[in-house]
Amino acid sequence: MLFNLVCGVNYSMGIASGSFDGIDSSRVLTVNKTIDPLALVIKTTVGSSSELIVYYREKPTDSFSTVVGGSVPVSCRLLGEYSTKLLLTVHNASAANCAGVEYYILGVKKQ
Repeated sequence: MLFNLVCGVNYSMGIASGSFDGIDSSRVLTVNKTIDPLALVIKTTVGSSSELIVYYREKPTDSFSTVVGGSVPVSCRLLGEYSTKLLLTVHNASAANCAGVEYYILGVKKQ
């Protein structure tokens, strides 16, 4: 297994996803961690515009690197990572439209 070679531990892959709707101002969102994230993809939409941000890392113990694409009057960023949860912060500068956030987590589970 590739993860066994890189991390020295047997891992199996897992995926988790979810969404939040009706965000009309700033808010902190809590995402329960069911897997150790290697990649976190966040899609934020308001009206017909969207922003995509990807956090990724090689091992569950590494720090995240970030790639951002798109531009909307709302942003969602990773605020913090804890043993059982991720905190996302959302700021919606569009008073006319509520925002939506979709997230996808690709990660590993220890066997």
